[in-house]
Amino acid sequence: MALSSGGRIEKWDNLKGLLMILVVLGHIFDVYANTSEVCAILRYFIYIFHMPLFLFVSGLFSKSHVKQRNARAVMSYFLLFIVIKVLVFASKWVAYGKYPGFSLISTSGVAWYAFVLCSFCLITMAVDRFEPVHIFIVSIVIGCLAGYDRNLGDKLCLMRTAVFYPFFFAGYCLDEAKVRKFFSDKKIKIASAVLIAACFLIVWFCYDGISDLRLMYTGKNSYITVFGRNLPYAFLLRLLIYAVSALMGAAFIAVTPEKSLVSVLPSIGRKTLQIYALHMPLKYLYLGLLNDRFHIENYFVSKLPLYSVLISAVLVAVCCLPFWGTVLNKLIKIPGRKTVRAENS
Repeated sequence: MALSSGGRIEKWDNLKGLLMILVVLGHIFDVYANTSEVCAILRYFIYIFHMPLFLFVSGLFSKSHVKQRNARAVMSYFLLFIVIKVLVFASKWVAYGKYPGFSLISTSGVAWYAFVLCSFCLITMAVDRFEPVHIFIVSIVIGCLAGYDRNLGDKLCLMRTAVFYPFFFAGYCLDEAKVRKFFSDKKIKIASAVLIAACFLIVWFCYDGISDLRLMYTGKNSYITVFGRNLPYAFLLRLLIYAVSALMGAAFIAVTPEKSLVSVLPSIGRKTLQIYALHMPLKYLYLGLLNDRFHIENYFVSKLPLYSVLISAVLVAVCCLPFWGTVLNKLIKIPGRKTVRAENS
């Protein structure tokens, strides 16, 4: 088992670092998906697994908060949600010069992740005394049925709460050491690499036929939004999406190295909360104040995927600056018992 100097397990920092890079990339690809098919395809591939896997890992390391009923630590996620909402609101206003609207009830932007982490921990505290298998099955059923209700959506992140909770709960129920040991098998690593490659090729060559299903992977859309009507068999598609996301998530756990050859990836993995909180506000500021004003993207018309990667790399680098973590920790700290820290999540 490879440990960092701080006693953290490098495999999970590597994985979180990779996922955080993909989150930022996905949000930049969003900007150019309508003008670049390559950006659209890469975005689709990322959306298949990145947030379900992030939530699985969050569940894996939320046991102490839930078992100890550490409400202060859990509520720090809610403070993070408010901080992100305010930062996104302010950055949009500054970047585009228009009042962007503000609501804590409806959450369509990146702040949803912090909100559902708070919700998931509280839900798990409430159901922890029941048989885990029963809770998991019920959560799958709820996730499948939620898509038939077009009124859930972004209000209090209810749709995403219903759809993504099985991934968080699965992580919560599993033992971290056993998960790591299972995926250390060489045969599983090889099979996982083949699965990832096969999935990428399917998305690349079949994108036109499956592109509408991307809305299913976001976790926030009703079946009516995706298909135009409530298909009786839509729940089966949700089950298929669950299976694909779970398999791809497992594959990425398997291929993630136990120890990094360079320190960049685990360093990013140790700063996921601050990167997640800051990358969208900085994205809006860059696009509104620089890109749109000086038409920088016009120099990359034929290379928008490369431009997206460059922007993402700069955003991640800026968000990793140490003082951001210090500031964020002060904003989300609740007096009393230990709360979530930006560099420890």
